[in-house]
Amino acid sequence: MNKKDFWYSNYRWLYLPYALDSVNNIPSWHSSSTGTKYTFIILNRNYNLISRPETRGSSTITNRFAEELVGSVVSFTRYPEDFKNVWHSYPYLYNDEVGENNKSVEDYLERLTKLFTHRHKFLSHDQIESLQDSIDQNDDYDQHLACDGWPNCDSMPELCQDYGHKSQMIGFKD
Repeated sequence: MNKKDFWYSNYRWLYLPYALDSVNNIPSWHSSSTGTKYTFIILNRNYNLISRPETRGSSTITNRFAEELVGSVVSFTRYPEDFKNVWHSYPYLYNDEVGENNKSVEDYLERLTKLFTHRHKFLSHDQIESLQDSIDQNDDYDQHLACDGWPNCDSMPELCQDYGHKSQMIGFKD
């Protein structure tokens, strides 16, 4: 396949990353304990999950089953918008209007390579479920921050450590 055919192929539209969709409302207690502060869903050109390229539906993390999201949810150690020479226009890796020549294809592939040379990790099924649960129960004022007993620890800050948990607290539990 030559590069021009590649640019107009279904393969590019279905199987290659086009944009990142930010996962919003990640509780600070969850992101600090798991390192998932900058978490995104990778979408193809049809705005479908990269892991389910032909399946239409919501790209919101809480509206999909974790098994559908595996392979589409990635967490970076830095905010991706700050990555240099990666974005055509953040959060997009390319522009459809450009693609008539080999340079456009090469440019896209270079951007894609640069994106994933930045420190990242793809979330596993269990990590995605944990993230979904934390977003569902997001109430930062009364939550533990990095308590290794959360969500089973339901005590006041002073008692949390008495139970042998290592934590920082936000607010107090009644």
